[in-house]
Amino acid sequence: MAGSGHLKGKEVSVRMSIAVLPMLIACGPTAGGDKNAGNTQDTSGPEVEPDPPGTATVDGAIVDPDGAPAVGVNVNLCNVFCYVTVTDDSGAFSYVELDANPYSLHLTTHGSPAWSDLLVITPVEDGEAVVFEDAFAMANANAETILSEAREEVLIADGFWIELAEGDVTLPVGVSGPVVVSGARVETMPTGLPVETPLAAWYIGYFDAEVADAPVRVLNEWGLEPGTTVEAQVASYRDYAWVEAGTLTVTPDGTELVGGAIPLLSTLVLVDPRL
Repeated sequence: MAGSGHLKGKEVSVRMSIAVLPMLIACGPTAGGDKNAGNTQDTSGPEVEPDPPGTATVDGAIVDPDGAPAVGVNVNLCNVFCYVTVTDDSGAFSYVELDANPYSLHLTTHGSPAWSDLLVITPVEDGEAVVFEDAFAMANANAETILSEAREEVLIADGFWIELAEGDVTLPVGVSGPVVVSGARVETMPTGLPVETPLAAWYIGYFDAEVADAPVRVLNEWGLEPGTTVEAQVASYRDYAWVEAGTLTVTPDGTELVGGAIPLLSTLVLVDPRL
């Protein structure tokens, strides 16, 4: 079931299903749980009709690192507000009555089991039935590293390092305690990446922490020629988009790629612009 997935286009057949609208909570800069929050209403005039429900749907499934259905994974579909649900006994999740928007799709177990968070970007149009035909595959997170005051290289996954100090990291609102980082190599490319076939991808946490344009170092396992430059992009939970994270260049001896300016910890991909 796991594999490099693709979004299915608009479905022309009518699907008969019973679905429970997932819980709606605020995310990002806006508080409150009403889709019309922030709109003022003059109660002395005629009653204002509420916005009609959206017409789009999103369906997908998640598997664990061994390929079995991942039950109870938290799934957050966000654009200003987050629709929150969990996967069922088959590892599936479903959303209905969605408005047209780009969404951040965040999968997390909150550390139990110790799988890396996954974030991808999902554009949704009016009336569209978005179906992730291949399951999202979760990955085992590497051991956490507690950052020190001095900047140092931290191993995120085999062949991938990021350079950080404790003071470089701004944790999400409401998070406290030691500043730790971890991550995993993406072995099965998910749907929702900026290109269909990136060179490689990693999940990096503490998820959604802002960092001070951190540089990275990656082993050149693709045999790229010295001087070749590739682009780094990272998924932004709050921008609902992939954002630039600098460029990496193959070293003169051809063994590594160095560079980058990583602005936050999330899903990171390397893209060869020549492909």
